[in-house]
Amino acid sequence: MKSQIINSEDPCIKHLDAFTQQIKNKSDVLMNYFLASYFLVGLGLAFFYDTWTVAIGVGGLSLLAYYGSRYFFSGSDLYQYVLSVLLGIFMAQYIYQMHGLFEMHFTAFISSAMLVTYQKWKLQLPLFLVVIAHHALFDYLQFSGIGNTYFTQMAYMDLQTFIIHTLLSMVVFFLCGLWAFHFNKYSAKHIQLNFELGRLQEEENQKERLLQMRDTLKASNHRLNEAEKIARMGSWEKNFANDILIWSDEMFRIFDIEKTTFNVSYDAYISFIHPDDRQNVKDIYKKYLGDHQPFEYECRIVTLKGVTKTIYVQGKVIVNDKNEVIKTHGIVQDITDRKLIEETLQRVLNGEIIKYEINHTQPDGSERLYNAKYFPVTENDKNFYEKPLRKEVVEEVINKQFLKSNNRA
Repeated sequence: MKSQIINSEDPCIKHLDAFTQQIKNKSDVLMNYFLASYFLVGLGLAFFYDTWTVAIGVGGLSLLAYYGSRYFFSGSDLYQYVLSVLLGIFMAQYIYQMHGLFEMHFTAFISSAMLVTYQKWKLQLPLFLVVIAHHALFDYLQFSGIGNTYFTQMAYMDLQTFIIHTLLSMVVFFLCGLWAFHFNKYSAKHIQLNFELGRLQEEENQKERLLQMRDTLKASNHRLNEAEKIARMGSWEKNFANDILIWSDEMFRIFDIEKTTFNVSYDAYISFIHPDDRQNVKDIYKKYLGDHQPFEYECRIVTLKGVTKTIYVQGKVIVNDKNEVIKTHGIVQDITDRKLIEETLQRVLNGEIIKYEINHTQPDGSERLYNAKYFPVTENDKNFYEKPLRKEVVEEVINKQFLKSNNRA
């Protein structure tokens, strides 16, 4: 289990490892106060039987051993097992200082309970072994008649009493070890559960953010499609890695194509180009793939409905570090109306057609365009009137053409 915590990259395991470290740090701080209290208790007990040497010597060496192990073994848990042994030594010190006072044996149970804070059941073992070794050794020494050996103030402790005493101690140590085990187990489960809940909450939040992003993107795409529709401008992108050509919705409208029934490709695009413009478009395509420069051109297309349109194409070439073409993208704009206007204006300038407008004066004095038409100037008109056509002559031609149009109507 420990190797999994060290080697696993699972965020939950890392979080659990951090929690375990936090428990360890807090327990270490608690033990600082606890050991200081043990040392001071030893000094207090020294007043009863003048055991200052034992209180200062044994207590001081115990503190030195604990903090020395923490310093030299800071990267491991070994100092915690040293602590467990020293807590047993403090019990033995108190029993000796109080000349076998039976209540001093309970110090071991207090120490056992304190070790639960580390949430490691194995820490009960060193303390238990020290207690059993101390009881067995000092019970034997005291009742063998060796002087200044204090284990109990009882006149005698038979084997049965010793065994019962030992079994009861084992029960206490077992229960403390069991508590430590379950604390660790359920702490880990609690952390895992909280982490899982947090992960699910984060997934839910991420899902919500994705939905918001989707709605935002959908609205943005809708606005883009509307803008493209108004401008009669579509966009396209060609990915050379998978040879996929992508068209925006307006591209399909420009070419009068049903999006769901058409397979977009370069060859399909070329097939729409007007036969008179097709070779020029191919040459431009080959050129910009070769020199990797931005490009633009105008050409005519014939849609599926047989409508001839004029489009303006602009694009850019994207290359990788090896100067290889990986993508091209750009726009296509339907400029049919613009080209028609340009041609019409040019014909007006050339004297081929004349624009006639009827303005109606409103009651408030403003004028409103009532009608507008373009009338061709016939060869007879050109021959009859002077060249270039003067303003009054133009008006006469317009009136004549307008009257002819009304008579036909």
